[in-house]
Amino acid sequence: MPIDVSINKFSDTEWEGLIENIPQHSLYHHIGWRKVIIKSFDQPTYYLTAHENNLIAGALPLVHLKSIIFGNFLISLPYFNYAGVSAKNKEAEKALVKKAIELADSVGTDYIELRYTENRDLGLPVKLNKVTFFLKLNYSLEETWKALDPKVRNQVRKAEKSNCQIEIGGIEKVDDFYNVFCVNMRDLGTPVYSKTFFKNICEEFPDIAKILVVKMGNKTVAAGFTLAHNNVLELPWASSLRKYNKYCVNMFLYWEIIKHASTNKFEWFDFGRCSKDVSTYHFKKQWGAEERQLYWHYWTKEGTEKPEVNPHNPKYKIFITIWRRLPLWITKTIGPRIVRNIP
Repeated sequence: MPIDVSINKFSDTEWEGLIENIPQHSLYHHIGWRKVIIKSFDQPTYYLTAHENNLIAGALPLVHLKSIIFGNFLISLPYFNYAGVSAKNKEAEKALVKKAIELADSVGTDYIELRYTENRDLGLPVKLNKVTFFLKLNYSLEETWKALDPKVRNQVRKAEKSNCQIEIGGIEKVDDFYNVFCVNMRDLGTPVYSKTFFKNICEEFPDIAKILVVKMGNKTVAAGFTLAHNNVLELPWASSLRKYNKYCVNMFLYWEIIKHASTNKFEWFDFGRCSKDVSTYHFKKQWGAEERQLYWHYWTKEGTEKPEVNPHNPKYKIFITIWRRLPLWITKTIGPRIVRNIP
């Protein structure tokens, strides 16, 4: 039987029923993320479903980003680490990719970017710039602690002696998280997401989104935004105030998140993606985590090279330098308008 692919023709129940029955689906395949993206960024979304024998056999969420500076993309998914095709068989997967290419031609995009945790046989070029780190958790906190490098343990102890305290919550902690996050992003030279984006995630996924906040007295000095999926606790966003890093508040934050994951019986802690051989890469590696390659597959319009939208591209050097010098209120005002088109 031929496989028919539709665009935006499904019920939420149908979509979720498919995703839950495909082992390789990611957290970001769930339909709630479409609602978050539309509410937060107002971007066009194209959710493709493959039908075989009148049953859904595969799905591909795509979001259309377009800007003069950063390019014209269909991405699965922007803003997050994972997605791509989720399908029951190879035929459905190929049909979805073919339909995505037809869609790219019809809406005039230059690229399709599909983000995976494994290398797929899609007949498309792949980039290997990004990795993530997974830490295998031991339900015994004592054993988890002993497994850490002595230098890491010493830095955590330093933060504890500085009277760092941890607070854990949900949407009520967004302000604390955002107050640190927007400063850190400005200092990195990167436009910041809106606070509304994080509130929308907490509202859509109240059971899986948790925020951990590090306080020194009444001052929030570090914070992390975690997401739970099956046996994995992921940390897609974390920040600390640089002037407090001499107290190792960033180390304290990560240890407390690992404790939280272990206590709640997660099997793995996902540190989140980073580029190879940069400072964040070495920070994550020191925790003894397992490095995992990420595979980003691309279709590009004829005559177009694979995009290089990352802070290490010399093309953005001047922009980053200027951004770091801007007052915080300016970056919080215009940053969300820019970042909505950065994949």
